Formats: sequence, structure tokens, C-alpha cells
Amino acid sequence: MALTYPKLMDVSALANVPGLTVANCTSVFANPAGTVTYISQIDIHNTTASSVTIILCLVPNAALSLGTPAATNQIHRITLLAYDTALIEFKTPYVLSAQNDALFGLAGSTGVTILARGAQV
Repeated sequence: MALTYPKLMDVSALANVPGLTVANCTSVFANPAGTVTYISQIDIHNTTASSVTIILCLVPNAALSLGTPAATNQIHRITLLAYDTALIEFKTPYVLSAQNDALFGLAGSTGVTILARGAQV
């Protein structure tokens, strides 16, 4: 089966809630059934004039439903300065191999966008 290189998701706003904790993270991208997804890059952009902290988690599915983010599956916590962009590239891609294995995220305030890139087979 040949690899394709789709945009894994549209540019999306990260959810934000008071209390920047892993437990408040929401799903950004969930792996479709019958697909293996390789996440090789995540682009995050702060569109605001203030610094913003972001949390990202890779969460395994729970009996093919979305799992629950926890400190054990947090992969990044980063603070972006005003109007800053972070391009997070992985030397070895993260593999989402089962239905609803997912990328979760949360921002400390409004105005943060995210885009995941990679491949699917």
C-alpha cells in the first residue's frame, strides 16, 4: 500500500479552559477506522499579543472510543510568545494505529491554532 501525504486535519483553534491541566485537553485529531496515521509534524501558532502555554497529548483509544488524556501521555508543554509559531518535527513519527487513537491539545487562552502533518496508510 502506498503512502499518501494528506493534510491530516484542517487548521483548527485549540480549545481553552480555565485551569491548564492535561485532564482538560480535548481531541484535535482522531485516527479513522482501518487507517494507520503517522504524525511527523505539528504546527502551532499563537495569534495573540500575549504569551500562551499549550499542552499536547497522544492518547490511546479506550475500546475504540476516545481515550482520556493523562500525565502519562503528555508529549509537549510549550509556551509561545506573542505571535510566535512552533514547528514540532519528530525524528520518528508518532503512530496512531487503532481507531480513535488521538492527538489531544489545550491552550491557556484563545487564539492558538494547530495543524498536524504526516502520512496515512
